[in-house]
Amino acid sequence: MLRLAYLLTAAASLASANINFTWVQPSCSPTDTYNKCLRGQHCEGTKCYANIEMPAEHNWNHEALEKREYLAAGFRLAPAQHAHFRLGKRQGLVTTDGSCGTQHGGKVCGNWASGSCCSKYGYCGKTSAYCGDGCQSGPCLTAQGASSKSTTSSSSSTVRALSLTSSTISSVSAVQTGVPTKDGSCGKQNGNTICGSWPSGNCCSEWGYCGKTDVYCGTGCQSGNCLNAQSASYAGASSTSSASTLSSSSAPSNSAAGASSSSTTSSSRSSSSSSSSSSSSSSSSSSSSSSSSSSSSSSSSSSPSSSSSSSSSPAATGLPGTQKVTTDGKCGAANGGTVCGNWALGNCCSSYGYCGNTAAHCGSGCQSGNCVNPPAGQSSSSANGAAATSSSSAIGGNTAVVATSSSSMASSSSMATSSSMATSSSMASSSSSSSSSSAIGGNTAIVATSSSSTASSSSSSSSSSAAASTPSAKSTVDGSCGKQNGNTVCGNWPSGNCCSAYGYCGTGATYCGDGCQSGNCAYPPLSAASASSSSSSSSSSSMSSSQATTMSTASRSSSSSTSSIASSTPSPSVQVTKDGSCGQQYGETVCGNWAAGNCCSMYGYCGNGAAHCGDGCQSGNCTGPPHLPAPGPKAAPANANPGSFKIVGESGVPAMHCGLLPNGKVFFLDKVESFTQLKLPNGDWAYSSEYDPETNTAVPLSYKTNSFCSGGAPLANGRFMSIGGNAPLPWLAPDVGDGFDGIRYLTRPLDNSSMDGQGWDEPGNKLSSPRWYPSAQTLPDGRVFVASGSLNGLAPENASNNNPTYEMLDRNGVSSGQFVKMDLLERAQPYYMYPFIHLLNDGNLFIFAAQISQIFSVGSGATTGTVVKEMPELPGDYRTYPNTGGSVMLPLSKANGYTPDILICGGGPYQDVTAPTEPSCGRIKPLDANPKWEMDAMPDGRVMTEGVLMLDGTVFFVNGAHQGAQGFGVADKPAFTSLLYDPAQPLGQRFTTAATSTIPRMYHSVSIMLEDATVLIAGSNPVQQPILEVSADTPFATEFRVERYTPPYLSNGKQNLRPLNMTLSGTNMTPGPAGSSVLNVRFGLPSATVKDVKVALYYNGYVTHSVHMGHRMVYLEHTGFAVGKTAQNLMVQPPPSNNITPPGYYILFVIADGIPSVGQQIMIN
Repeated sequence: MLRLAYLLTAAASLASANINFTWVQPSCSPTDTYNKCLRGQHCEGTKCYANIEMPAEHNWNHEALEKREYLAAGFRLAPAQHAHFRLGKRQGLVTTDGSCGTQHGGKVCGNWASGSCCSKYGYCGKTSAYCGDGCQSGPCLTAQGASSKSTTSSSSSTVRALSLTSSTISSVSAVQTGVPTKDGSCGKQNGNTICGSWPSGNCCSEWGYCGKTDVYCGTGCQSGNCLNAQSASYAGASSTSSASTLSSSSAPSNSAAGASSSSTTSSSRSSSSSSSSSSSSSSSSSSSSSSSSSSSSSSSSSSPSSSSSSSSSPAATGLPGTQKVTTDGKCGAANGGTVCGNWALGNCCSSYGYCGNTAAHCGSGCQSGNCVNPPAGQSSSSANGAAATSSSSAIGGNTAVVATSSSSMASSSSMATSSSMATSSSMASSSSSSSSSSAIGGNTAIVATSSSSTASSSSSSSSSSAAASTPSAKSTVDGSCGKQNGNTVCGNWPSGNCCSAYGYCGTGATYCGDGCQSGNCAYPPLSAASASSSSSSSSSSSMSSSQATTMSTASRSSSSSTSSIASSTPSPSVQVTKDGSCGQQYGETVCGNWAAGNCCSMYGYCGNGAAHCGDGCQSGNCTGPPHLPAPGPKAAPANANPGSFKIVGESGVPAMHCGLLPNGKVFFLDKVESFTQLKLPNGDWAYSSEYDPETNTAVPLSYKTNSFCSGGAPLANGRFMSIGGNAPLPWLAPDVGDGFDGIRYLTRPLDNSSMDGQGWDEPGNKLSSPRWYPSAQTLPDGRVFVASGSLNGLAPENASNNNPTYEMLDRNGVSSGQFVKMDLLERAQPYYMYPFIHLLNDGNLFIFAAQISQIFSVGSGATTGTVVKEMPELPGDYRTYPNTGGSVMLPLSKANGYTPDILICGGGPYQDVTAPTEPSCGRIKPLDANPKWEMDAMPDGRVMTEGVLMLDGTVFFVNGAHQGAQGFGVADKPAFTSLLYDPAQPLGQRFTTAATSTIPRMYHSVSIMLEDATVLIAGSNPVQQPILEVSADTPFATEFRVERYTPPYLSNGKQNLRPLNMTLSGTNMTPGPAGSSVLNVRFGLPSATVKDVKVALYYNGYVTHSVHMGHRMVYLEHTGFAVGKTAQNLMVQPPPSNNITPPGYYILFVIADGIPSVGQQIMIN
């Protein structure tokens, strides 16, 4: 604590000296209370890491092509009903963000780039902190992960490294002297210890940690099997008769899928050109007489091996010999001819020069590594006469097989495990045929071509498939199966015949691995006592689970002389994908024979899972209803008068939340931070400020509970309310308590400044349940409707963290103490947080989350809510957190019958820095008899875009990013250029581009209308704690600068034409019939040529996370406008009811020919 106090004091000193200060993360210990890390962080060793951030070695520098393929092929969803929710239960529960384990919905790491071990804290990695004590899954070094470790019969040490062995290749270890490490630290930073036999690897990285990848063994390696000449060498493999063995504890065994066995498994895959060769397999051993390689039943390695009498397999191209091995994931001709070696993401060097293991890396254009197609300048193994060759490569954790035959070939595969269970499949081809199998991201696709005839069958007569569905079992009709779904089996379901533990059909380790209930299971099915053995002539091999998956996929089609897994070939006029993208979003391409599958998902990616072929499938072997089309981006013309941005001040605190107060000032509200620009009188950092737009200065405000990601609303009595938040950080702010159920009030009178600068009042009122990311809406009677939020701030894809309820607060902001379940929020999982809520003119609510919405009646009580009507699903990607777009209700007026017309723009498919953003908009009138979404297109995709109503009736879209999502460090490509949307223009002509800012406004930014009719813009704090300097690691730092956007209606001389000297006869109005509460409004016009005058009531609401809660604008009826005169005296009628204007403070503007006056606030009773 003394060290922390010193750091904070130093920060204050630096700030006061106007020196840029970068916050330093304090040390932590996993055993400390709160770990001295923030919520949303975890402690590994002595450092705090963000849950969604990757270790330094994680390579983000993929081409967009490779990103799409990696995400599309590796991060699929399995359950059909979850196909709508990209963050829902994924295929196999394989992580997409590096989180895992019991804390994060039981996800496993799979082939996560940072490592496949799931630490006891629920994060993926490969060091001892992840694979050591408490490791939950993956190649753990402790008992918890023992089932996924590889051990050899001659040694008890774990086989971790990717090794190339043959009759001419041997491993050369560096000579190490020194004291062996006891905790995985090493080198000069740690007493010159060496790694020795440390399980994670014996290379000591330049940062002083033991491991085995290029990050450890490459540039800067201090000791161990370093890749430089002094430490390690590799001999090239050249032999006329050789066998190559590839072993890896974390690759094809798919240990991350949770596979466990009481005994170890041995697998090797071999093919021989000699027809006299034979092999046998059993549950205890396997051997190949034509190969010099063998494996004992006590070993657990996955070893695809190939043997040929004429040449070695080309699949091992690019392994380190005399070539330079990458140290940053870049490779190939464009990067000095480097090869990938043991690079963590894969050893294939793509045509773009990046290392990886997907089809985009190992497929067409692959320069080196385990290329599916031989790299340029190399030839594949050839066969003469009756000889046949095959090459096998592991891609994304499975096996890809390319086989050619000029005569005839019969192959059979079997898998033996400790439970004496075997699966077998056979494929026979006569005459000249070829087939290729490619497994990507845990799934397998077979592409077969034949000049004569090819037969592919499940070989039920000569071999048995483990736990295959019995003829008497009922086959699925929708892809669901197992005990959860009437004990149906998958049969010939297109996605695969394995029924997963969760009750869905498919292929791959996710479905056929641990927990598989029926079909070609790789392990004993949940309901099976045992499985039959198999035998076959020709060649035989025992396979690991992932290899078995490859073959089971190959055998899933029905017997036919011309059958193929691939679907019907598209017509010549249709463009076939070249990168795995497809559909309306990508030029109407189709998948064709794309290796991952031929179904084009609703999001535009090729695959064969239920998320691709199920609901929304655009083309291919679709099994679900068609995709609801959403338009792609459409170029927009530049606005002739775009307005302008100007930096005017500094916010004092990071502006996560904001609201306009009755005194005309703006409050900014933030979470607990290690640094802000302001301090409270007691010397603590201030986490809230009151900003004066006239002087552009800020003063500090105090609060008692952490308001991190809260919601809020202006109350009917004029006070502002903030609700919910996050946990306390007593090591950082001991005076700030738990904010999950907190309620905070800020009072600012309209008519005096006595409360200016006073902090938030927290008398102890609490919400009925914890809420992080809640939404709120003030109702016509002044009560406040509060909905959604997270119970604990943990992973949103875990339903137990969801708070799918609403609760009622009275007009003074006091909770009823009761909460009620909301079906819509449960269905929106995991996009349930910060739903869009709009008050309709009938007093009901329009509530939207993910892609679904409904009209909801609150009723008169605390628990009387009912669903009035379900809305159609909004096409396109998700629109709410963590892919929030912008939502506004267009201006209401008597002219449009006060009919609610709601616009939602932007969004995205999932929470990742690589995620594309949604360019479409949907517009709907919920109270229509048959409401439908009218779809439109922005010029580009946007996430975190904020819709701000403008006084001329247009909508201003500002802030956000063109790529990524909400969250710390998961967005890129800032949206600097703003947009204007004119709802009065014809469809397709409503968008124009407006002014361009110079400041990135990413996660945690805000925008709000001021009394002078300009828009105040602040915030952007996409980091866990403030960082003030941009760097390679932090491209978007904490932003304190405040901008003001001057709209077109006050630009290019129009500011000189605004109405002047407005005076009001009162400061409140009571809604009701015409004449019940008339307000006299006097003002002057600079010109007698004005043709039209409007009077508007403007309500900002509570602004955070691009959600403007309660935001609305209403044009009021009036009489008395005198055309041709400069002095005006209007009689303004009140709004017809509080359904149109719920109670609270509004800004009243007079608008002359589209140019607004300076506004004044009035109370709507």
